[in-house]
Parts: sequence; structure tokens; C-alpha cells
Amino acid sequence: LGGTLSYYFGENDTNRDGNYLALSSYEVLPVTLSAYIENQTLPSWRNRLQLSQVNNRIVGFQAGSDPLPIDGYTVVNFSSTLKIGQGELTLDLQNLLNEQYQTVNSQLDGFVDETLNLPARGRTMSLTYRIQW
Repeated sequence: LGGTLSYYFGENDTNRDGNYLALSSYEVLPVTLSAYIENQTLPSWRNRLQLSQVNNRIVGFQAGSDPLPIDGYTVVNFSSTLKIGQGELTLDLQNLLNEQYQTVNSQLDGFVDETLNLPARGRTMSLTYRIQW
């Protein structure tokens, strides 16, 4: 079991008048929580299920440094790795629940330029074989 919690906060006084305002979401990401469970099924096989939660962020919008409030999202990923020969075969399933969301940068960029208003990837699968020497 494991996880991370990321919390950032920052203010800036651009006018040097003593009035500090929250930094934009380009500079300060929303609170992010990741949690995972990993299992070594066999000595040469391990599996990992991970959940990542990016929270809403409104303080940048309220301060005028963001053009809109940031909507949070949750993504679930799965990875399975098997040692084969001299390398490892890995199956990755990203966005396992096929959630529709936009990353923080896509939300901000898409407000300014509609051509940048892009959704994040849907469910994605990759199979890789890696050899280290």
C-alpha cells in the first residue's frame, strides 16, 4: 500500500502594494491525492492498482489569476509486470474506468483558445517489453 498527497500554495504581489493574490493553476496545481495497492503475485509477477484524485481549485479564479475554476477529476490505472527472460513484459491500462475529463492545463488553455480545449485520453492499453543492460 502506498500513496502521496500534494498540496501547494503560493501568492504574489505583482503590483508591490501589499495585496497578495493566489498564483494561477499553471503555477500551483490543485491538491492531488494518489493511492495504490501493489501485490507481488509470484516472485516474477507483480500487479498495481492506482487511484489519482485531482481536486477542484477555485482560489486562483477568485483571485483573478485563473480565467475559470478548475474542475477536479479521478483516474484509475492498472499495471501488471511479468519478468520474462532478460526483461520485463508490462501491461498498462490507463484511465481504466474510461472517465471523461480535462487536465488542469487543458481547462486553462481551452478557455483562451477553443482549439486547445481537449479532453484527456480515454481508456488506453499498452504492452511493452523492456530489457536493461
